[in-house]
Amino acid sequence: MKSKFIRLLIYGILIWVVSASYSHYISTTSAGKGYWLDDGDSLFGSIYEKIMPGSMNIRARAALAVDAESGEIYFSKNKDTQMPIASLTKLATALVFFETKPDLSGTVTIIDSDFPGVSRSKLYPGETIELSDCLHLSLMCSDNAAMRALARSTGLGNREFIGRMNDLAGKLGMDQTHFTDPTGLDAGNLSTAADYIKLLRRAYLNET
Repeated sequence: MKSKFIRLLIYGILIWVVSASYSHYISTTSAGKGYWLDDGDSLFGSIYEKIMPGSMNIRARAALAVDAESGEIYFSKNKDTQMPIASLTKLATALVFFETKPDLSGTVTIIDSDFPGVSRSKLYPGETIELSDCLHLSLMCSDNAAMRALARSTGLGNREFIGRMNDLAGKLGMDQTHFTDPTGLDAGNLSTAADYIKLLRRAYLNET
């Protein structure tokens, strides 16, 4: 009786594996929707990706994996395709902020003009915070109000600050990159995966 139950269990597992494999294959070669969850996010899909890394179904529109020291490209997908970069913009904003040699123990007061278009923030108009905290909120929480306050704390006008962001991109050879605001809320912030690797490398040089 026990051996019969074990055989049935093994058959059941085999049937599940075959069925799940076929479902995952169909989901990644046709409409792009997973069998259980969207875009192959099923439990089996996750296991399958780890067992078969060569069959990665990268959902991002563009991707690039590069050796940080040698520059060797391990994986790329649409690396030269220009597209809106959203909050990746904040990394360029932070680098321009550091170019002004800020005192991170200094403070900035949050004002109403930091909030237009911001859906949520941990900040409130009228409160004063240290620049170090403002930087953390900007980069770790992607807080748009904090990012605007950080840029404003430099004393540069909005147009001049954005100009410096584009100057930085030019110096780094980011020919397919253009910035239009410090937060990434504006869809006019454009770049490519290949361009942004250059900005990441510059960012890694900053100890903070």
